[in-house]
Amino acid sequence: MDFRTDMAVERRDLYRKANNIETEIDGVECEEEEQEDIRVTRVKISNEKGQEALQKPIGNYITIDVKRINNIEPEKEDKIVEVIAKELISVVDKHIGKQDEIMIVGLGNLYSTPDSLRFSCCQRSRNYKAY
Repeated sequence: MDFRTDMAVERRDLYRKANNIETEIDGVECEEEEQEDIRVTRVKISNEKGQEALQKPIGNYITIDVKRINNIEPEKEDKIVEVIAKELISVVDKHIGKQDEIMIVGLGNLYSTPDSLRFSCCQRSRNYKAY
């Protein structure tokens, strides 16, 4: 299948639709959580069958979808940053030591959704900052 997206969740949906699959794809697990207008989708590709189906390496993929991100109130922005921080902490806790340093930065176009929240995370000792 030729995908025109790099997002695991979109590839999963397209693959299921194209192959008339109503259950989960072998080697792919998906979990969704919705809070207000924020949807967090976690896709786990756990074996070669899932990797082949979605044409993405074995691993964990997180998508945070925010409706109407260009017109949000400051309180809503705080909630979005909180959700992103929670997901990043979950990933960091699995892969980085407690005293290790890490920085996560969104680069690029201010008007591109992934970059519009300008999130930065410094020092693994829970000293997280959002800009």
